[in-house]
Amino acid sequence: MSHVLDERATDFSRERLDRLHQADNIWHRHDCDYDLDAAVWMAEVEADAGIVSTYYFLASTVHYDISWGPARRAAEKVVALGHSVGTHVDLALPRDEIVPDNLLVAACEVQTHRLRSSGLPVERRISFHEPVDDVMWRDIPSFDSAQGSSWVGRYCADSRGAFRYDQPEDMLAALAGTGHTLQLNLHAEWWAWPPEIVEARREEEMARP
Repeated sequence: MSHVLDERATDFSRERLDRLHQADNIWHRHDCDYDLDAAVWMAEVEADAGIVSTYYFLASTVHYDISWGPARRAAEKVVALGHSVGTHVDLALPRDEIVPDNLLVAACEVQTHRLRSSGLPVERRISFHEPVDDVMWRDIPSFDSAQGSSWVGRYCADSRGAFRYDQPEDMLAALAGTGHTLQLNLHAEWWAWPPEIVEARREEEMARP
């Protein structure tokens, strides 16, 4: 099966975003991997649409330092707009690594504590950055995991610059009338950056293992 199913896979237009914001059975959330100015842009767009999201920040990354300066001010703007904060946990492990519960919980605790030390109102919500297969659809003791078992079949993301396998509109249509909610994980960069930057960065992302 192709990773990219149709032309919608790389459509990050504002018109599409506005249409997705009109759906009433989506839980909106965002992994903040690179650019917190993009996260602020998305937070403002959502606030204008009356949407409250959860933004997952990395406690430690070469791309931003959440504890001070522009990154800290950007995160504070996201919170001031009414959104929630969770920890984007980076295990920094190969995709096929097996992770016991005790080590997984310890990593979540350490990184959540580190993020809270910045002074942000961090909840016990986690998502995994470049997740190993072993954490997908797995419940994490004492944490609310965005990749927990309750989201099987109800998760859609634009990771690495493309919706793969399922498009959010198709998943919303499949869930219509079921009473179930779709988790929509949008990385704000793809929607906020100029198209030429998106295309260049997407090529880099797709080339990674």
